[in-house]
Amino acid sequence: MTDLKPSGRLKGTFRGFLSRYKILALVIFILAVVTAVRLVTKEGQAAHFDKPGDMEIVYVELGSATFGSMRELGRYYGSLSAPNRFFLSSKAAGEIKALLVDIGDRLVSGQIVAVIDDREYVLARDRALMNERLAEAQVAEAKANLELADSEMRRHTNLNKKSIVTQSEFETIENKLKQATARL
Repeated sequence: MTDLKPSGRLKGTFRGFLSRYKILALVIFILAVVTAVRLVTKEGQAAHFDKPGDMEIVYVELGSATFGSMRELGRYYGSLSAPNRFFLSSKAAGEIKALLVDIGDRLVSGQIVAVIDDREYVLARDRALMNERLAEAQVAEAKANLELADSEMRRHTNLNKKSIVTQSEFETIENKLKQATARL
């Protein structure tokens, strides 16, 4: 029986070739696999060629292989939503004069986000302050009228005891005092 194993010298030469040209051997292997796959039809059966000229021509491009890291790039479509939502609202309505932040900006508690046109509110405040001052003046006037009516009442009471004033004059002064008290 003959020995079909390669000799030690041939074995060493083949190993040396593989160690030096690993990438080239890998490229040749891949090309052989690609060629074999191309010879198979879409149904997975071997292609049947009637004549030698019926073979399909396969063009192959060779390139140099390099070592490096690979990364996968992809496009993904969808929408993002935050786990928490916060709604921002104003206590007063109005036209926005200035917007001080932009979408995506981080906010801190108490930070001013927008400035609202406050002319109407300033006018309403000023009107309320004027009404308050007017009411204070009216109260002071009512107090003064009450004091005046009270002093007239005391004077007419003494005069009525002495029968110097008539009963109708006394009742008129008494009614003025009641009116001044009611106004205050």
